[in-house]
Amino acid sequence: MIDCELYPAIFKRKSFHLFRDIGTETFSLDELHEIKYAYRHFSALCPDIKTEIRIVPAEETTCRRGEEYCILLYSEKKEHYLQNIGYIGQQLDLYLALKNIGTLWFGIGKTEESRFEGLDFVIMLAIAKVGNAAKFRKDMFKSKRKRVEEIWLGEHLDGVTDVVRFAPSACNTQPWMTEHKGSILKVYRYKKPGKRGIMHRIVDEEIKLVRYYPNYAAALEWYQDLELCKQVDNRDTVYDLDLLKRMYKYLNKHGYLFYIKYKNRLCGDVCLKHDGEVCIVVANPFQNKHIGRRVIGEIIQLANEKEIQKLHAEIYSFNTQSQRMFESLGFQQVDTEKYSLIL
Repeated sequence: MIDCELYPAIFKRKSFHLFRDIGTETFSLDELHEIKYAYRHFSALCPDIKTEIRIVPAEETTCRRGEEYCILLYSEKKEHYLQNIGYIGQQLDLYLALKNIGTLWFGIGKTEESRFEGLDFVIMLAIAKVGNAAKFRKDMFKSKRKRVEEIWLGEHLDGVTDVVRFAPSACNTQPWMTEHKGSILKVYRYKKPGKRGIMHRIVDEEIKLVRYYPNYAAALEWYQDLELCKQVDNRDTVYDLDLLKRMYKYLNKHGYLFYIKYKNRLCGDVCLKHDGEVCIVVANPFQNKHIGRRVIGEIIQLANEKEIQKLHAEIYSFNTQSQRMFESLGFQQVDTEKYSLIL
């Protein structure tokens, strides 16, 4: 398959965090063989690196998102093997979108077959047939992404700059910078060390994380909401100022504590503790705007930068909204009220 045939899928593909309400169609053996055949004809960045795929039923992996199968990607471990398998894998992702097959890159997935034909397991792609094409992205440019100036240096290129801006990344963290000089494009994971420090962090064009400072007047209002206090602490009483101060003092000492700013309004707080625990509060008037999901995506990125290898969140059994949000980002339930994510 030539690359231009995949181009329309750039504007169609989306990540299915959960495969729900997608119809009842299942894969035939012929369709699975077609996927394997297509994979063998994708371009490689490093043709000398051997790669292979296996397609296995979902129950043979740790992924539990409602998919029917998982595609396991294997590779030789040579220099640039991750870039190479990622490049081929993205072609596979686009090909599947053209076939109305929903996908989810499941980076924390495990399989019993860690080696296949002498190659090492790298990552898995969960898949399911989607009966309604409307479930795919209708307008890529309505997606929440960083501003162009945050990920692009140099003169803009029509038909290129926006595609780079809307390229997929884990939890939409977009940890890259593209530099355009003359006829050359250079892509960096980060342009400068320390560019994404822990003072303030830009999540997207609507959300910023502001490093904690005493602003009790704004914060106390959130914690005067009895319903919110029940959600996060299972309390039957609201916070007073003394309790709020003690909580913030503790979190600031034992982790990275931020206020959440949405459209220039403080609306909650989030903390990544040094032991990997994630705590988040979004004030009731700002809930159901996907703020929490986007913020936790940024916290996952911060955890990677700080080399915290495992995250966990304590969520009460009655707080189904938070459960769904953490699950959509790859957290898995490991106890009655505990969710965990291995990075």
